[in-house]
Amino acid sequence: MNYKFLLERQEILDRHIIERHELQDQFLLEDKILALKVEIGELANETRCFKFWSKKPASKKAVILEEFVDGIHFLLSISFDVKERLAFPNSTISPVLVSESKTDQFNEVYAAIERFGKLAFCSAVSLENEYTDIWSLYLGLGRMLGFTEEEIEEYYMYKNKVNHYRQDIGY
Repeated sequence: MNYKFLLERQEILDRHIIERHELQDQFLLEDKILALKVEIGELANETRCFKFWSKKPASKKAVILEEFVDGIHFLLSISFDVKERLAFPNSTISPVLVSESKTDQFNEVYAAIERFGKLAFCSAVSLENEYTDIWSLYLGLGRMLGFTEEEIEEYYMYKNKVNHYRQDIGY
């Protein structure tokens, strides 16, 4: 994936949001971490992988991809708040699968976010490994869900435009 390009697009969107909502003096890392968790929860809900009590099928691939890409937006955005402790983008991030279970993969992504979140507020700590772990596990989840890197990038760009538009209309 072209992380540098995606980061550039995300930075433009983040600046747009910060200016529109007058957040220049706000430290948003804690909010972004929670937003990432919520987006991953929305993704899990659309996959229905954990809903053992229901026979209703997963949402359509496009719906699931949209939720997945929403997570990518926040994952990229988080990097701006800790950029002095990261050497991101790293084009060698490989997807990691912990098992064949989507539920296990979701739980591992959440665990990686928790590890990152606990260290993110310790200013002397490098976050490189923890941040890369989230990406690896999240990309592994994307692979489990049947997404290619090209689909992810393409839909990211589409959703990025939608997010700009939403800001312009007062979303």
